[in-house]
Amino acid sequence: MNTRKTILLSAIAVLLCVYALQLISAKKSSIKNITLKNEPAVYTIQNSSGEVVLTKETINGEATWITGSQKYKATQIYADNIKDNVMDIKVLDTVSHSDSEAALERYELGDGAISVTATDSNGKVLRKMFIGKESTTGSQTYVKLDSGKDILLVSGSLKEIFGKSVEELRSKDIFRFEGKEVSKVSVDGAAGKWSVEAKDLSAEKPEWNITGISEKLDDTKVTNWVNSLPYLSVESWGNTDKVPDVKPTTVVLSKADKTVEISVYPVKDGENVQYFGTCSETPYTFTLSKYMAEKFLKSPEDLK
Repeated sequence: MNTRKTILLSAIAVLLCVYALQLISAKKSSIKNITLKNEPAVYTIQNSSGEVVLTKETINGEATWITGSQKYKATQIYADNIKDNVMDIKVLDTVSHSDSEAALERYELGDGAISVTATDSNGKVLRKMFIGKESTTGSQTYVKLDSGKDILLVSGSLKEIFGKSVEELRSKDIFRFEGKEVSKVSVDGAAGKWSVEAKDLSAEKPEWNITGISEKLDDTKVTNWVNSLPYLSVESWGNTDKVPDVKPTTVVLSKADKTVEISVYPVKDGENVQYFGTCSETPYTFTLSKYMAEKFLKSPEDLK
């Protein structure tokens, strides 16, 4: 191969490399983020479950996500996902510059589409989204924004994020605090009325005063039990204050600033047991998993 041909082939290779880099650069440049400057105060979603409204309110000095007409506390991770995917939209491609009936039908952006309206505290609309079908990969979604005609392919499985009902968004956590905050646990249950109270709450290994029972309990077992109590999560919610007609076990947790009362109602159904509950932190009844219920149903015998 002569020198001239070598130089020519080298030049062609360089040009091909440059062209490939330009294609990659062009592809990257088509990806853009559409970001809101101001965070919305209210998110109104229309999906297959009906209308779902999500707001952030300050309750007891803490910013809390609220959903539904009954103002249920929402699961924070779900609410944050909704906020993040409204405020910052990563556009991967524009698949159509037309919102014709045929285009909307193709991308499932017609009457069956999920709609999201984000407004500020005065009701001003900051963003309107219509969410259509997902791509074949499932990690991208076709959307239409505001009053624009463009149909966009954006990052994320938005149908899963925005398709939840109020019940699905509703938090299942009732309370959560540190075990070391609990100074006393009082129980009224099958073993009668009894209690344990920390002699010194600041001690690294607390010792406990036991009342209502004559047996000696193991301080380590009592400490581990008390540490397990300041977290209550429901299995499912009821929307009334009606409770089963059985005697409950009632547990009262005392801490410096308040007391929290939990009642557990075991209901036998053949060989199975279902656990219903009430708590002073919520007006609604609920059901509990076996694990969650049984930590409140422990007897002194379990703590020897």
